[in-house]
Amino acid sequence: MPRLDFRFRTDQPGLVLDGIQDPGNLGTIIRIADWFGVQQIICSKDCADAYNSKVVQSTMGSIFRVQLLYTDLNEWLDQQQEQPFMAQPLMVLL
Repeated sequence: MPRLDFRFRTDQPGLVLDGIQDPGNLGTIIRIADWFGVQQIICSKDCADAYNSKVVQSTMGSIFRVQLLYTDLNEWLDQQQEQPFMAQPLMVLL
């Protein structure tokens, strides 16, 4: 496991994920983020564990190139007051 000295870099794009509970979906998001050059992902504490075997398998190695931080999103976003963010709500149809 990588060290926990994650620092969000403002000169690079990043993702903020909230409530991704399916391990396969999280792994796929990590793999696609890596493909697009996104090297940092902030996850809410209720996201699937990044070291779940299904997550690791579905990343196909991308988990080693993308930094992940699990944190309370409300607190983290409050600390990022000077940082501009764009958000896209995700609609899931069942």
